[in-house]
Amino acid sequence: MISTKEIGGVTWYYRDNTNDLGIIDQVFTHNACHVPDNLSGKLFVDIGAHIGGVSVLAASRGAKVMAYEPRFDNYELLNLNIGALDIEIFCAGIGSPGIRQLYTGGYNTGQNSAFLIFPELNEAIFEYMKVISLQEALGNKVVDFMKIDCEGGEVEILPQVLEIPEQINQMQVEFHLPERNIIQDLAKLYDVKRLSNDSYMFAKL
Repeated sequence: MISTKEIGGVTWYYRDNTNDLGIIDQVFTHNACHVPDNLSGKLFVDIGAHIGGVSVLAASRGAKVMAYEPRFDNYELLNLNIGALDIEIFCAGIGSPGIRQLYTGGYNTGQNSAFLIFPELNEAIFEYMKVISLQEALGNKVVDFMKIDCEGGEVEILPQVLEIPEQINQMQVEFHLPERNIIQDLAKLYDVKRLSNDSYMFAKL
């Protein structure tokens, strides 16, 4: 069942009996993704947008936002939650292009992945998603800030960042898989700051 609740001056559409509002509290109210205070005139790309917490926060701080969310019911709520803000939304994932299987869980609506990396995900509970490359998503746009939180998809996205680093000025990345050697390659182009065990900030040198 879909309900609404006002948080931070925004009317949020969310699913009962899920952690939708918990995610909004984390990323919108408490800015867990370290969205800069002033994004006036900036381009913000949200990869793994869920139902819009980070996208709405970035847009409310002046950004033009491109938001990518592959899970269809998340995408539908994202469409409701953006209101009249300058947010363009896409029902697609970023990574190795094609039609891919998206594994989904139950209560945690943010824990959806192309990889079976969580016990909560079930091989029998899935949907299909469209995945496009980062290059296709951006075209020739230069991104001021990109947030990547896509449950393992960073292993496919970050090598693509290395192909077009001149187009991406700053990134906040949530890592979900233990293999992180790519950070060494990114460090040649970006100043790297570790924010927590799994979260990193990359700023163009």
